[in-house]
Amino acid sequence: MTTTAQGITAILKKAGIAFQPLPKDWNSSNLDQIFRYMVPERICEFDPACIVEPVDYVGILAAFAQATLGEFAPENPRAEGRTGGSILLEFVHAEQVIRFKFKQDGRWVADAFYVQLRKFCKKHLTGNYLSVDTNVSTDVYLPHKVISQIEKKTRAFDDVDTLLQFVLSGASGGDLLRARDRLSWQVKAGYTRSGESLLTALAKSDAETDTFMCAFETFDFPYLPNRYGESVWELAQRFRGLDLKRQYHSEDEKTLGYAEIREMWGERLWHNNLPEYMQVINALDPDLASMRFPVGGNLFDIALCHTPVFDLWSDAAELSYSRPDKVYIVHLLTLGPDGGALYQEIPVDRVDMVIDLLRRYCRRTLWTAPGQDGAWLVTQE
Repeated sequence: MTTTAQGITAILKKAGIAFQPLPKDWNSSNLDQIFRYMVPERICEFDPACIVEPVDYVGILAAFAQATLGEFAPENPRAEGRTGGSILLEFVHAEQVIRFKFKQDGRWVADAFYVQLRKFCKKHLTGNYLSVDTNVSTDVYLPHKVISQIEKKTRAFDDVDTLLQFVLSGASGGDLLRARDRLSWQVKAGYTRSGESLLTALAKSDAETDTFMCAFETFDFPYLPNRYGESVWELAQRFRGLDLKRQYHSEDEKTLGYAEIREMWGERLWHNNLPEYMQVINALDPDLASMRFPVGGNLFDIALCHTPVFDLWSDAAELSYSRPDKVYIVHLLTLGPDGGALYQEIPVDRVDMVIDLLRRYCRRTLWTAPGQDGAWLVTQE
């Protein structure tokens, strides 16, 4: 039996939760498979792309309620509103009227619905829903304390080495998605003790190509080379015969000069003219004059480079701003000798750090100290 399965068995047993014991030869660490076998009556599962009209949320709420084994039985549920606008889902619990209000875009169950459902559970129920597969919406209802113990045991990745071993152990695509959503940026864009990024380590490993590709398509940093300047696409081609650059980016994007792109920004009424972006742009105005910008850039983020074409795999600077987290996300890369790679999330009140990093990138002074600020380490002979 896998370590993950043993840990979950011990947690459920200690909490006094009835379950179907796993076979002794059980060899899967996938949470969805484990819980489907052990506590199928506590599972809520449905296709998340199922919203045609507001009333569909009544059925979804009933599916979640059924997994609580009678603890949650919403009375008089109703939903009104429209897709492409706002939806109000209302029901009665313990003689109290509960309302979820959220925006509905497209056919997927809104993220805000899940957020409000979990807040409701935290306040009114003895348990909550643990997501165990995000490809199909699959959740298991468990006591609050049990969820905390399971998350701590199965999803704590303090370094890249631990995350690498998790991937190599046979984690499913759903497991990787859940892991990705809980990672700190230091782990996402960090390195193993030997100086590999997650994906360069996987490219060099004995893992099956399907495992490598699943991680490549799941995690957010396919362009992060290892600490010695070896890129993911180079290693994938060398060790696995995969042309990732051609497959995922068939043509490099043409660029414009600063004066041209600034004029285009001013003409497009639909661009994302955030003050957080303009503060950085205006501070860097003299340095940006010599830089190149992707033609499609429209201030949804800021992308620039030194070269006539924009190539995320070799020379690129990207800046985005996350409103919910109030952080700047900075990605810088210069492949080749005397280059380096850097990814950081910087609080909005430290915009001076963002400006300094981008200014040094523009002036080609960012990677002057090997081993610092993401510059390549000198390989020891």
